[in-house]
Amino acid sequence: MRNSIKVYRAVLNELTLKPEHRENLKKRGLSDEMIDKCLYRSMPERWSSVFAALKKKGISFKGVPGFYEKNGKAFAACSKPGFFIPYFNSRNEIVGMQIRFDRGDKRYLWFSSSGYDNGCSARNIASYGIPSVMPKCDGTKTVYITEGALKAHIACVLSGNHNPYIALAGVNCFNQWEETCVYLKSVGVTHVIDAFDSDRESNEHVRNALKKLYAIAARYGISMTRFNWGTTYKGVDDYYLAVSRGEVFLPFVPKKKPDEEAPKPVTKFVPFIPKTA
Repeated sequence: MRNSIKVYRAVLNELTLKPEHRENLKKRGLSDEMIDKCLYRSMPERWSSVFAALKKKGISFKGVPGFYEKNGKAFAACSKPGFFIPYFNSRNEIVGMQIRFDRGDKRYLWFSSSGYDNGCSARNIASYGIPSVMPKCDGTKTVYITEGALKAHIACVLSGNHNPYIALAGVNCFNQWEETCVYLKSVGVTHVIDAFDSDRESNEHVRNALKKLYAIAARYGISMTRFNWGTTYKGVDDYYLAVSRGEVFLPFVPKKKPDEEAPKPVTKFVPFIPKTA
């Protein structure tokens, strides 16, 4: 793991972000500053110059998910167009990377070299947000849990950066959630907000997976409350993007002054305001 942390940071320092990928991220609500802090990088068309530069620095790719070595040379297991989404642990170290592909049915996959000679499989890990931006988790914070690091990054920024957003890779990552609960308990967190996607309303498999996540959290003395923004927007990132564009209001309704006509409703849904226990 320690070598992977070193390698991922070194690789990303050699890569750049294509204008089209930067524009994609800006349309999702991220500023240039936040995009740079998240270290998003585009998949290179050719890896040879990256490997040559890192070889001079003594970087070894052995045992690093996404890479493999053959006949003394390093190779990347993927070169399809897309961009990397780094997963940071609670110490701001890059412990894994997902790829968001430009095209295809499966847009998000772990950067993994499983199945290659001397390759290494990626494991499901949790993302602990944007370095120097997201508050650290502790018992004084309202901690949100969602799926996908990119979604968590966006929600953290657009909601005002006041609360930590942790991301699992998906609702079925039960072992990953159990490890996260161990960490949350160790820092004094006893309550988290469930900010998983709203497709639970139409997908029984998602609902059942969420029930299991709630049960796992309860075993560690952690209660969960759903952040319900309705079904107009699938993800918490979509919801906060709509808020930032003025398409919906935040869940705060000001008191009406005497003799003042009530304003015409402009929101499709005013979500439930989660409270800590």
